[in-house]
Amino acid sequence: MKQFLDKNPMIHFTSVLTLIAIICGILIGGINAWTSPIITANEEAATLVAYQEVLPQMVSYEALSVDQDANSILSKVVAYDAPKDDANKNIIGYIYKGYDTNGYGSMTIVVAVDTQGIIVGAKFLSLNQTLNLDTTRHNLSLYVGTDISDLSPNGDIVSGATYSKNTMVSILSDIADSFATINVSIDPFTTSKGAVSV
Repeated sequence: MKQFLDKNPMIHFTSVLTLIAIICGILIGGINAWTSPIITANEEAATLVAYQEVLPQMVSYEALSVDQDANSILSKVVAYDAPKDDANKNIIGYIYKGYDTNGYGSMTIVVAVDTQGIIVGAKFLSLNQTLNLDTTRHNLSLYVGTDISDLSPNGDIVSGATYSKNTMVSILSDIADSFATINVSIDPFTTSKGAVSV
């Protein structure tokens, strides 16, 4: 065998590289299988914390379908003021998680809208932009307290982060469209199919 490999170095090198590639593939796949549930759990925990930050009165929530919404809306939930099994729970608002990208990176926003359509809380879950992060965060804060159907900020938008502002407003606009389709008279005492509650 050694003589064969000495006479055919390409087969020898190809065999060694193939073996290394197989071992590396198995290692990468194993590490991914091990870390994927941990990453998912961490993302879910961060989302729950963000939900509670933008709507502190929330005690429980149920996931709503985003099938008819724009692609930028990752999830939306109806928030309650009491545990999910409490017969006296009331809907206090809706929380949206939106994501979009632009030429400078990506952003994920969590926005709470009360039943009257007022944005009561908004924060970036992630803001991966190359320029003016503080300006973009400030600009988002100007929409808190405004009507989701109007999207007029409370104050002057700070310039210098036009692409980030446009992406942020695009997500907010998609949330406004989704909110307009919600039937705010949903019976809080019934649980829709496939609802996820906390």
